[in-house]
Formats: sequence, C-alpha cells, structure tokens
Amino acid sequence: MSQPTGIEVLGQRIASWSIRARWLVIALSVLVCIGISSGAANLKFAGDYRVIFGPENPEFLASQRAEATFGRSDSVGFLVLPRSGDVFTGETLEAVPALTDASWRLPFVSRVDSLTNFQHTYGLEGELVVEDLVLEPSALDAAALQGIKTIAQSEPLIDGFVVSRDGSATVVNAVVQAPTDQPTIA
Repeated sequence: MSQPTGIEVLGQRIASWSIRARWLVIALSVLVCIGISSGAANLKFAGDYRVIFGPENPEFLASQRAEATFGRSDSVGFLVLPRSGDVFTGETLEAVPALTDASWRLPFVSRVDSLTNFQHTYGLEGELVVEDLVLEPSALDAAALQGIKTIAQSEPLIDGFVVSRDGSATVVNAVVQAPTDQPTIA
C-alpha cells in the first residue's frame, strides 16, 4: 500500500476537523450563504449587448454612428426545418403563418418577414398586383405549391435569404426595436 500524498493527508485532516466542529462548519456555511445572498439584490441583467463595449471602443463608436444615421434595429429569427426536408408542403406553409402571426405579438416587434407574407408583385390584365405570396395555405393543391416554389426560387429576396437554396429550411424574422432608455432588467 502506498503512502498518502500531502494533499490526501491535508484532506483527511480537514474532513476530520469538519466532523469534530460540525456545528461551527454549519453556522459558518449559513453565514456565508446569507452574506452572498444579501448581495444578490444588487445583481442586474443587462439586456443590451452594447454594455460590454468600452466607450472608446472603435467598433462601438462606428456602430453608434451607423445607428445615428440609419436607426437601430435588432431581429429575432425563427428557423423552420420541416421533417420532410421540403418547405413547400401544405403542412409547412400552414405552420409558417401561425409563427409569423405569433411573432407579431412579441414585445417591441415592428416588422415580421416570412415566406408566407412576402409581398409578391405581378401583372394581371394591365394592373400591378401586390399580395402575400401565400394567401390561404390550407387550400393549396400540388399545382399551387409548385407555383409558390417556382416564385420563391426565382425571387432573389427569398432564395437563399428567407428560404434555403435547397428548399429544406425557411426563416421567420422579427425586427425588434426595443427602447434604449432601460438597458438593464433588475
């Protein structure tokens, strides 16, 4: 049998002392927990990513200039990956508007973009028609689904941005414009 190392001997001494002075160890543990938890009232969550940059950070300053010129907006994207591997199915095209509508109800959302509410423009009898790409997803037949797929794959604002190039995924993007006067949450 090998000799115990210095660390093992120290561990045995601490364990032995902790058992002999258990009430003192318990009391000290409670006091430490009370001390730590009393400081928890001062903890705050900074929901604004800009608090991590110093005021002289060049990237932060460039971002501030861009926001002053163009405005500030952040976004939340919901990725939809159908089990079938094809976005252009009735089931998926019924789920996307539900997610789009739910995204509109998020706090501070100013815009929601998705495959189903994409503003498709086309000419009809000499008039320009602008409407959602998918109007009634529950009423789509195979020909209508193929038409939507053809339009989506030929539209540069959809193909590779809202829908993956292979048609296996789509995104619902909610633009959030949160107020900047309250960057922390207590």
